[in-house]
Amino acid sequence: MTTKQELSTIKNVDIREAWPNEAANFTPWLAEHISELGEALGLDLESTGVEAPVGNYKLDILARDRDRPVAIENQLGETDHTHLGQLLTYMAGYDASVAIWIAGKFRDEHREALDLLNRRTDGESEFFGVVVELWQIDDSRPAPHFRVVSAPNNWGKQTKAKSQDGVASELSQLYSQFFQGLVDNLEIRTETPCWEEGFGQCGRREQNEGPNLPEPRGAAIGGGVAHAGGQGAAGAGTGAGFSRQPGFGGHQGQVGHRGGQVQLEPGFDAAEVAGLADSQLDQP
Repeated sequence: MTTKQELSTIKNVDIREAWPNEAANFTPWLAEHISELGEALGLDLESTGVEAPVGNYKLDILARDRDRPVAIENQLGETDHTHLGQLLTYMAGYDASVAIWIAGKFRDEHREALDLLNRRTDGESEFFGVVVELWQIDDSRPAPHFRVVSAPNNWGKQTKAKSQDGVASELSQLYSQFFQGLVDNLEIRTETPCWEEGFGQCGRREQNEGPNLPEPRGAAIGGGVAHAGGQGAAGAGTGAGFSRQPGFGGHQGQVGHRGGQVQLEPGFDAAEVAGLADSQLDQP
């Protein structure tokens, strides 16, 4: 048996109930809450001035998106040609890269004008058309909402990428630190290992060059440590000729007994492997 769930109703409220006057009410409020506009546009907005002068005119809000100047023109009523011209004038006055036109209602002709500017101008100029609304649920307090009606090409993809920057940067930094440690501490062997030629070749190559064997993953590979450059004891056969670089496991120098050496990779305990080497030297 299911019970009927009562849902609330969202309705639009006249924006002039919250901001009776554009200059006296809306513009100061927007300057203090500019991050809400930035979130809707995918920009990192910071207000740098209100009623910023441009010759004999004044730009409603001068802002920045990181290092880019942003010109914001407000209009609580329906869009008109005058405010479009003002927006372009203010954008030129401050050499702004981003122009944002906020209005209570956008005429199709003005939305298409912004779309044309986004198509015809270079990638360094961006134009946004935004409708400001007030939403109310039942008898709750009205909440502002910014609805984007015009935006630069590929704006949706850029907004999604910016939202993931923090996570991607953090993961990239962790991966970079991890793999850089490996690159800094590991020797990259370019010579063909003798076991690829057949184990019969190892003995002959050891006599001339010394063994060329895989580096151990801790003390598990091979069962013995080489004596005088020969093969490892206790039937290991592949434990000879390892070398250890300084600094791994907190110990300096090399562990070598009559030619037998052990190489450690980052994260392995040098003292444990050195102890293994000493114990196996006494075996017959």
